[in-house]
Amino acid sequence: MQRFRRGIIPGSSNHFRVSLNGTRHHRQGLFEIHLVASVPGDTIVVKNKGERVRPLIVKSFDVLDREIREYSRKRQQMVKHHEKQGIQGKIIEILGDKDHGFIKEQYGSEIYFHRHAVKDAKLEELRPGDRVRLSVEQGEKGPQAI
Repeated sequence: MQRFRRGIIPGSSNHFRVSLNGTRHHRQGLFEIHLVASVPGDTIVVKNKGERVRPLIVKSFDVLDREIREYSRKRQQMVKHHEKQGIQGKIIEILGDKDHGFIKEQYGSEIYFHRHAVKDAKLEELRPGDRVRLSVEQGEKGPQAI
C-alpha cells in the first residue's frame, strides 16, 4: 500500500481507505471491495465485486491507479508554465490611463505588460527608462509579462 501511495502522487498528502466485505447474494459475487482515495481537491472511489479476493484486489488497485494517474494528468495541465523567466528589460512606454505599458526586453522584443503583472512596485511609480526583471508568456496577442 505504501509503495502504491508513494508512486502515484509524490509529495502530496493523501488518504486511502480499503474495505473488503463478503456478500450474501450468489449472483453478485462473494466479495465486494471499496477503495477510497482522497487526493487534493477530490475523492476517487473504486467499487468492484468478484468471487476471488486476490484478483479482485489487484483489479481494483489497477483501476484506482488509472483513475489517480488521470486525475494527476488533468491537474498538471492546469499548472501554468512560463516560457521565459527572469529576463531583463527596460520600460519604453506606460499608458497609465489604460493600466498597461510596454517593455523592451534584453533581446530586443517589445513585451506588453498590465498593471497586474507589476510586482514589488506600483504602476504609478514606474517611468520610461526604468530597468526591470520580468517573466514572459505567450498571450492572445503576443508575448506578455506576467
